[in-house]
Amino acid sequence: MTPAGGLTTLTQFKDNTAPKGASPYGSLAQGTDGNFYGMTSSGGANGLGTAFQITPAGVLTTLVEFNGNTAPKGRYPQGSLVQGTDGNFYGLTSEGGANTNNQGTAFQMTPAGVLTTLVVFSDSTAHKGAHPYGSLVQGTDGNFYGLTPGGGASGYGTAFQMTPAGVLTTLVEFNFSTALKGAAPYGSLVQGTDGNFYGLTRYGGANGVGTAFKLVPPLNTAPTNIALNASSVPENQPVGATIGYFTTQDPNSSDTHNFTLVTGTGSDDNASFTITDGTNLVTAAVFDYEAKSSYSIRVRATDSGGLFFEKQFTIAVTDVADTPPSITAQPQGVTNGIGGAADFTVTASGSPPLAYQWLLGSNALAGATNATLALTSVARTNSGHYAVAVTNAFGSVTSSNALLSVGGAAQRILPLTALGDGRYRISFSDFGGGPLFDWDLSNLDVEGATDLNAANWAVLTNAIVITNGVGQVEFVVTNSPPQQFYRVRMR
Repeated sequence: MTPAGGLTTLTQFKDNTAPKGASPYGSLAQGTDGNFYGMTSSGGANGLGTAFQITPAGVLTTLVEFNGNTAPKGRYPQGSLVQGTDGNFYGLTSEGGANTNNQGTAFQMTPAGVLTTLVVFSDSTAHKGAHPYGSLVQGTDGNFYGLTPGGGASGYGTAFQMTPAGVLTTLVEFNFSTALKGAAPYGSLVQGTDGNFYGLTRYGGANGVGTAFKLVPPLNTAPTNIALNASSVPENQPVGATIGYFTTQDPNSSDTHNFTLVTGTGSDDNASFTITDGTNLVTAAVFDYEAKSSYSIRVRATDSGGLFFEKQFTIAVTDVADTPPSITAQPQGVTNGIGGAADFTVTASGSPPLAYQWLLGSNALAGATNATLALTSVARTNSGHYAVAVTNAFGSVTSSNALLSVGGAAQRILPLTALGDGRYRISFSDFGGGPLFDWDLSNLDVEGATDLNAANWAVLTNAIVITNGVGQVEFVVTNSPPQQFYRVRMR
């Protein structure tokens, strides 16, 4: 509607079909994005009300369809949304939230419509209050304030404070005509320029027909101290190592706090640390005790009302013995068929951080820099001896070789062909005709036995492997007396 009274209908709600919603009781709130946000008391897919966005041109988007006691919790919202200083919207539903009471909820909703239930009202128990009909108002302290027409100790309603995180504090439990006069406040609070809140009750008071009242909010005071549960870190820890977490002392025991690194006295080494999740102090550098053994940081704790306290902390770096790496568990050999998997694992100790580099023969494998080397869908070209070099700032050690054998047993006894001049050939036709030995020839043994079924075959130390090719190995033997059976085996 224009200031002159020219009215344009932007949306006509249509219950459970677009534009969804029915019977809006509250008002619209214009968001910082220029769009308007509001609620309907019924309609939507479940008939329990909606939250929506509408552009100034009248394009309506249903953001939430309330669902009673299951997400998104709540039903029959009677009031309006309010946008908090964090950019999210906050509101109340008069019913829903839990199967045991159905006495309403307080919620947070992002501009995109992601709803988080913050409070489920429960009459006269933990979250006192029932069936809020009005709207929330955000105070200058950053907290939200509201009314419920039912619940509380006497059942005549409550006034409450709620932090943006959903911590609810009951401030008043109305008592009709005695000390806390008034009953059934159906509306909303408003904060005056004096910082106090003002509101109305529908019933109660000396004449039983309602009251107007002033509510003095709890005084928000700044935190008075910050504590860190641990203030030392061993040297050589990787970036991201957690040192400890911060806590505060605050006269407002239910207040929430966020911790940040700030400049000021004692902030010389702030860049070497970060604070994660608002409370955890973690390293942003690798510390060396011999180079520097203590660091100074300055931390601020800010409460939900924006008040803060700052404190300087000294973080000690503790000395750790400078130990070169050593291998405590060697990688083990693997035999598998083509297309199978092969994993090699090494266990090492020594001053952190430890670095790993896997090798195939003498060649470093690109990207193979973890304690475990996982090979998938292996081929014959993956066959060979694997090892890993483990290093730190104080030395390096290389593991023993672990053989990967692909395609079948490497000890198959096969026919021997004499080539003349003391040369013999063994053919490995059972391996599919592919290149069997893409391995280092120096790791092949020629073995002999006079009995095919011998338990122990002798390594012929004077046998010389002279060629290897597709599916065959040639060798020379000069042992005397000659063996009757020969085989080639990879060590």
